Amino acid sequence: MLNADQITALERAMAEEHKRDIEALERLKRFIKPSSNGHKPDMSLHDRVKAAANTEARTQLALSNGEDDVSGEQPSTIIGKVVELLNRDVAKGWTVSGVVAQMKAEGFQLNAKKPDATVGLVFQKLVKREIARITHRGAGRDPHVYKAVPKEDAK
Repeated sequence: MLNADQITALERAMAEEHKRDIEALERLKRFIKPSSNGHKPDMSLHDRVKAAANTEARTQLALSNGEDDVSGEQPSTIIGKVVELLNRDVAKGWTVSGVVAQMKAEGFQLNAKKPDATVGLVFQKLVKREIARITHRGAGRDPHVYKAVPKEDAK
């Protein structure tokens, strides 16, 4: 049987846990888009929480919403920076090594062990999402050349 001190301690612990649960719920609510017509949000709550916790997922969320950048400021992700470079001049063709060199020249912190491979994967993702296209398919030492898909041509 519990005595009065144990019950008080249990009550405090439960109140603290309840407070943390309420705070967590409030953080989750921030990721639900408000809707005036009762329409369901484009993404599930689970996806929004995942996106908030993962910078690449935040970038994917922004790109899937048609945004060029996550924050409207300097991009903080590699994907965001590549999209920014592509959109500066949609007529300019970019190679993987050209993008890596430009990112370094602009002081973008690229912490990848193999930056060329990382940017190559970014271009693959952007081509798949129809944000970029291959204008010259290279082979061997001849690199692929990528350009941004103009917004009016994008789906």
